[in-house]
Formats: sequence, C-alpha cells, structure tokens
Amino acid sequence: MKAPATNRQKKVLRFFGVPFHETITADEIEVPEDWSSRGAIQAFREEMVSHILASESPYDTPQPDVLFQGSSFCFTGKFDFGPRKACEDLIREKGGKVAKGVSGALDFLVIGTQGSHDWKRGAYGNKIEKAIVLRREHGNPAIISEDHCFSFL
Repeated sequence: MKAPATNRQKKVLRFFGVPFHETITADEIEVPEDWSSRGAIQAFREEMVSHILASESPYDTPQPDVLFQGSSFCFTGKFDFGPRKACEDLIREKGGKVAKGVSGALDFLVIGTQGSHDWKRGAYGNKIEKAIVLRREHGNPAIISEDHCFSFL
C-alpha cells in the first residue's frame, strides 16, 4: 500500500494551484527538501506576486460589496480620503474593526489611491504581497481600492 501524501506536500500543491485528489499518494509528488527553507519560500512568494502583478491588478475582480459592520479592514498606501487615521476612525464608526497587519482572518485590504513611496517593491509592499498570497491560498482577504471601499458609505 502506498503512503498518503503529507499535509506539507498537499499545502505546496495548493500553493502552486495544482489540482489534485485528496487521496494522492506521497510517491506521486516530488517536493524538494529545500522548500522548507523560509528564505526559499519567501523568494518564491515574491516571484509569484511579481508575476501576478505584471499582468493584472491586485484588486478582486469584481470587487465585492463592502459591509462595514463586523468586518475587519487593513489599510496600505496613502489615501485621497485623508490621513490613514481618518480612514480607520470612519471604519470604526461604521462598526468595523481595524487591523494593523494582513492575516487570514482579515476581510478587506484597502489600497490607497496614491500608493506609497515606502512600498518595498515600488508598486506594492508587504501587505499587498501577503494579501495576494493569502487570497490565493485561502480565498481572503478581499483586496479593494480606496474608491470602492468608500463608495459604500
């Protein structure tokens, strides 16, 4: 009897977007051992996000309806609406929660219209990169524009 694939092997397949049946066996998958290296995984993520953003916008297509009450929001970039604190205060007034960072529990990453000179890679930074990877792996958070977010006020 062949050994079933490990959770680590299945996670790598999901990360790459490779379809597979849950009963896949370990000998059907070849995962290089150095993929467990944090640096190698980060380099792959950076390359994947760079490739995605070279051909498409980071925003969800279509961008989802924004429900403020009970939803969590994180902000990145500079905003036409005003200072980040003003954006965060408005979200709280509408019953939303504000997160400082991106996680799998986040509902919305809001990208400011003006971008940021401080972004790690010029056109995007760590929050956008992490949100794209999480969205690919787990389906959330939604990545939306400042204009789209505040159009629901």
